[in-house]
Amino acid sequence: MNIKQIFSSNLKNFRKQNKITQEELGEKLGLHPKYISELERGLKQPRFDVIEKIADILHIKPEMLFQNENISYNDFEKIKILLETLDDTQFKTVYEMIKLLKNNKSN
Repeated sequence: MNIKQIFSSNLKNFRKQNKITQEELGEKLGLHPKYISELERGLKQPRFDVIEKIADILHIKPEMLFQNENISYNDFEKIKILLETLDDTQFKTVYEMIKLLKNNKSN
């Protein structure tokens, strides 16, 4: 997968994860929904300021749009469904485990 494909795929996945339509994202960015569609299909490349605005709207760091993590939107949905089945103690345990994993990745 090249950088354009990674960006396009991540943009679409993060947009869907945030339950935002192409129309809504375009409106928040002051851009036409067709442009968002073209970004998601790899037909256009955004300017840096647009990347920063997209990341802000999607509550992510800009670099996350370029990371090839191979995690799909469906994977996030599966995790969300599993988390919703946990009781408070189990949820706190999972939360602490995720924090530990994140801290280990940073080191």
